[in-house]
Amino acid sequence: MKILYVIDHLGGGGAENQFVETVSRVNRETHEIICFLTEGVGIRHDDLSGRGVKIIKCVKPRQGRDTLRAVRQLRQLVRSFRPDMLHSYLMYSAFVSNLALLGMGRWPVFLATEFSSPERILDEVRFRFLKKAMLKWSYGHLDRLVTTSTGVKEEMVSLGYLAAERISVIHEGVDLERCSPAPKEALRRELGLPEEKKVVSVVSSLVERKGHRYLLEALSGVLGVYDDVVLYVLGDGPER
Repeated sequence: MKILYVIDHLGGGGAENQFVETVSRVNRETHEIICFLTEGVGIRHDDLSGRGVKIIKCVKPRQGRDTLRAVRQLRQLVRSFRPDMLHSYLMYSAFVSNLALLGMGRWPVFLATEFSSPERILDEVRFRFLKKAMLKWSYGHLDRLVTTSTGVKEEMVSLGYLAAERISVIHEGVDLERCSPAPKEALRRELGLPEEKKVVSVVSSLVERKGHRYLLEALSGVLGVYDDVVLYVLGDGPER
């Protein structure tokens, strides 16, 4: 089977990291795969390409999004590669994929994976109502939408994005061997963490919808009672 994966970029966010781990585990003996990047490269690019995955990025004269170029180049790739399935990740790439497939005589099976509710992301962008209408149109052409939680599926259905029977919930997998913690004392020494403090950490993209403000509000209350607590925030984004 030929599979064409489409994603915005290969940055360090949770969706991108899950994408890299999922795609790199596809059986290359039975499947031929290509990954197309609609927006940029990102820090996980070399990781995925180093695992033998062919990556093609949208060629454009400037940084950021260039939807028309991305649609045109993806359309050319679909015609030359002739995939059996196109699997997009995240809303923008689903929209680009939909435009690229318009009017084509032979459609591949079209899947999309979403990790968050569109409403939370749309709250942070301009022209919210126009982009919501574009997303509803885009999702309406999918053969199947995959969400990573029941909550996201229920919100998609209740807000009229897609009927429940066209959405599947597949929870993210965790490689337990990679997540086995080292002894606390050794980690504190390696990372230079204070031994006399209780350490709280959060790893996340620093965007408003992640709700870091609630953590900071709660921490201020904790520090009013305990003075041996320290918070480490790992991530990047507009809320930095």
